[in-house]
Amino acid sequence: MDDDVWRPTHLTSEQMEERRLAGARLLRQGRLSQAQIARKLGVSRASVCRWAATLAQEGVHGLEARPIPGRDPRLDEKAWARLGRLLDRGAMAAGFATERWTLKRIAALIECAFGVRYHPRYLERPLRAHGFSVQRPATRARERNELVIAVWPKRDWIALKKSRSGRSARSSSGTRPATASGRGQARPGARRGITPVLQRLSKRREVSSIVAITPDGRLYARHFRTSVSSNTVISALRYFRRKIGTPLLVVWDRLNAHRSRATTDFIAAHAQDYAVAYLPAYAPELNPEEQCNALVKRAMENALPGSVADLHRLVRREFCRLQRRPEIIVRFFGHAGLSVAGFP
Repeated sequence: MDDDVWRPTHLTSEQMEERRLAGARLLRQGRLSQAQIARKLGVSRASVCRWAATLAQEGVHGLEARPIPGRDPRLDEKAWARLGRLLDRGAMAAGFATERWTLKRIAALIECAFGVRYHPRYLERPLRAHGFSVQRPATRARERNELVIAVWPKRDWIALKKSRSGRSARSSSGTRPATASGRGQARPGARRGITPVLQRLSKRREVSSIVAITPDGRLYARHFRTSVSSNTVISALRYFRRKIGTPLLVVWDRLNAHRSRATTDFIAAHAQDYAVAYLPAYAPELNPEEQCNALVKRAMENALPGSVADLHRLVRREFCRLQRRPEIIVRFFGHAGLSVAGFP
């Protein structure tokens, strides 16, 4: 075999058995020498010689894989599959007070369900071997209408695309504040036993960003040194109309400032310029701007602005960086399950 041919560095017992049986067939055929068989199968000549001796003494069965010696597992695969289903139901369904799985609770569940006692300290390795790992749960509102949320990208979003076919502008916008204190802490590297200290201002300082992103990867942002209100939303809508053009389709969430009387009156007074559609309630995963906001906040983790002006400069810088990456903005729509195909 050519030395340039790639070979795996590790073979499973089934693959090694298959290779030995292939060598046995070649040995029985007698067309190739042991050295040729060794080169063909990528093994040493000594291995082929050993296979030949085993084949002569024990036959083909002597080259088959042997069971791995050792104690039988305390839980077989069927038991692990059942344990997985029990874990999927949640900790409260198993009788615990909170929806949190710990090694101690899992050990108690195994003892109750299977009569097998595990020490919690030694459960982590078998759990990882069977596909379990520590996960940070995602929280969702109880008020969600799952049917409406599931249908919206396939029905409502497609209808919006068709209704705007041939129009000049589309946008999806959202509003989120970026704050200077108490949020956005990342875990920096440090010496063991020495906790890093970040000097923050105790007084909350806020810069609110109203962002519009388009399915073709454009981003426009307005930043305000105040909280989001009807006035800031209307100011942003005027800015987006000037930058993107009209008619402008605005798809956004149900923030109070989006549904206020002042905002709705402004949109009604400029009906030829704006069309508005609302995302389902309590469904931030359908809003591609959420990914945009999360990316900017992640880039600002551990930032220490000394003033509102510093924070404003940091926020503006990060959004400007994202503006130069339209391919990432397009992916935000895909992450939200919204197809951008069909937009002019």
